[in-house]
Amino acid sequence: MADVRRLKQNRATIKGQMTQINNTVDENTSVAEAKVKSTKIESLWEAFQEVQKKIDDARLERIEVAADEEVLPTAEQKAERQIFENTYFEAATKIQMVIDTAQAANQVQAQVARAEPQNEDGRRGRGERRMEVKLPTLKLPEFSGNYNEWLLFKDAFTSLIHENDTLTEIQKYQYLRSSVTGEAFQVIGGLATTAANYENAWDLLLNNYEHPRLLINTHLNQLLDFPAVSKDKPATMRQLIVHIRTHLKALETLELPKSWEEETKKDKENWPTLENFLTFLNEQVRTLEIIDKTKGKSEASKTPAGKKQERKVALATTSQEGCVLCSKNHQLYRCPDFLQLSSADRLKEVKAKKLCMNCLSKGHFSAACKSSACRRCQKKHNTLLHPEQEEKTATDKKSEEDASKKAVVMHGTQETLQDTEESSSVINLGRKPTSCVVLSTARVIVHDVNGGQHKCRALLDAGSQSNLITQELVDRLRLKCKRRDEVISGINRSQTNVSKTVGVKIRSMNADYEVAIECLVLPAITERLPQVKINTKLICLPEGLSLADPDFHTPGTVDILIGAGLFWQLICKDYIQRPKGIPRLQRTLLGWIVGGELLDASSETPRSFCGLITNAQLQAQLERFWKQEETLEKRSLTQEEIECERQFHESVKRDETGRFIVTLPKKPGVKLGDPGNQALQQLYSLERRFRGDPALKNAYVQFMEDYETQGHMSLMGPGPDTSTKVEQSYILPHHPVIKPDSTTTKYVCMYVCRLLHFPVGFTRRFYL
Repeated sequence: MADVRRLKQNRATIKGQMTQINNTVDENTSVAEAKVKSTKIESLWEAFQEVQKKIDDARLERIEVAADEEVLPTAEQKAERQIFENTYFEAATKIQMVIDTAQAANQVQAQVARAEPQNEDGRRGRGERRMEVKLPTLKLPEFSGNYNEWLLFKDAFTSLIHENDTLTEIQKYQYLRSSVTGEAFQVIGGLATTAANYENAWDLLLNNYEHPRLLINTHLNQLLDFPAVSKDKPATMRQLIVHIRTHLKALETLELPKSWEEETKKDKENWPTLENFLTFLNEQVRTLEIIDKTKGKSEASKTPAGKKQERKVALATTSQEGCVLCSKNHQLYRCPDFLQLSSADRLKEVKAKKLCMNCLSKGHFSAACKSSACRRCQKKHNTLLHPEQEEKTATDKKSEEDASKKAVVMHGTQETLQDTEESSSVINLGRKPTSCVVLSTARVIVHDVNGGQHKCRALLDAGSQSNLITQELVDRLRLKCKRRDEVISGINRSQTNVSKTVGVKIRSMNADYEVAIECLVLPAITERLPQVKINTKLICLPEGLSLADPDFHTPGTVDILIGAGLFWQLICKDYIQRPKGIPRLQRTLLGWIVGGELLDASSETPRSFCGLITNAQLQAQLERFWKQEETLEKRSLTQEEIECERQFHESVKRDETGRFIVTLPKKPGVKLGDPGNQALQQLYSLERRFRGDPALKNAYVQFMEDYETQGHMSLMGPGPDTSTKVEQSYILPHHPVIKPDSTTTKYVCMYVCRLLHFPVGFTRRFYL
């Protein structure tokens, strides 16, 4: 058993050496090293065969280790042998390829050396030099049809393949076909793989991509379309520097023409040939490609049917035919005979002539028409074909609701290039379709006091001078606020006092942009936005667009308002202009935002929100300053005011405690009601209370006797039937008040003045 184990260990050692040699042989291996390793693997092969034979013999002879369960079965023995053989053959193949490649290179160098002339002294030129260092294999660059890659591909392919005399034409063509992909492969893909077609294929690529003007324009656009730079990230600044230098170096290798007109000017003195015509078409293709590349990427890819492009095509294909109704030299929508017809008769004429109901032209129908729809009902027909009955009904109904509103002028003309001089106008009071305004929102990440991340919703408002944040978000982030008294002013000069401010760090969802801002803290910024859920099918969002707020169409709470101070820093130059009634898409550093008017958004009537916010603190302080400096005008006093001044000066005095005492002025002729009945009821209630509390009665009697002794009260006199009755008297009820904690007077008398009867509509202040 010990011998078998030793044999297996030897076999494992041999397999490891063979595997190591196989892994170290590659295209960088020198010829000498390859020959040494070739000899080594031959010796390892013989050693493995010897060891494996001994293991097989030990099993067949059933020696003492035959019953050992570590002896491999026949199937596993075959597997071990197969694995080693595969490794051996793979290593031997690699070594032989290295040797064959070196021999082929030596043969090529020998042929070149024989072809070179000798110098006068009998020595050979450059062909005699030998490469003493093994260089890595050069990989040919690939070209997909992108103009930015053309110069690099052309220079590399020309140096390595096109000008290499050791290669045959068919070899060059094979290299060329394997190096081009995509649009570039389509240029030469139709040519058969023959030696004669190599030059044709190379000329086709040169004719399609060797355009200095187009290459210059491409690099200029790339130079101007620099990436966004963050001032606190050096990596983005370094990228900008590399971006600028790369394209400037590329422009230095190209000759910039000083006059584009001279570059495109044609020779008009000679009759054009077929080749001139093809050259002209080729120049037009180049010009259109330059124009397409100057447009924004988003507009070119998302809105291929832009208005500008349509208008150029319309100018090139304008028909010289006259009016289809009267055959005169004008368009149908300018025809006097056509305008005099009713809308129903106009519709009949259009159908009879088989014209487009939208633009009143031939060659297509309204379903495929690109012109704008009716300006009154937004349906797919011309404004001149709008039903008059519906127009009249809408006008009468609107006039009954508000006769003071003015009529709106609606232009019933076709929106094409031909309508550039004049347009017919129709007076109509139309109904505006249901619409709402989509405000731009974004999802951002904010950091709490511990560095944790929280997602929140931000409203982007270019009409706000300040950044705002809700108190609820500040509490959730546990941020420390600073004291700051400010006043923010909104719509209709409404003002809101703010007492706190806080610093917040926000970051985009894709982590490409981060900025710190100062926000004013408010209980709430606005209502849930949008007020109603928006149907995204009406907006027709392009696929693959990274929205800043994927839930912009769903009502939600606004946590942060980003004002104009940061708003314009977030805006990028890319945007997607949509048709009227569909919100615009704008790219920002936070992602693509959606904003604008949306027609037929909902049947509900949404409430409008305007985020105009200004800081009114400075204005208020200035107003306080000049108001304090103003001199008040002295006005004349009335007779009552003069009497009050006189009584004040005559009666004002100070008692021993320093308090001021003054007599209140009273108006003459005051007459009060008679509270006698209520005062009598108050007296009866006081007597019932005394019967239940004798101690209170004794204290009350003693207090009143002292009150009379001190002269604070006296007997009024005989009854009302006597002649001694005063001219006017009033009964003032009272009741005792107990003060147990008092050390001097535990009982006092409280007079009830509320029982004085005043006439209806008058108060005590009326008599003062």
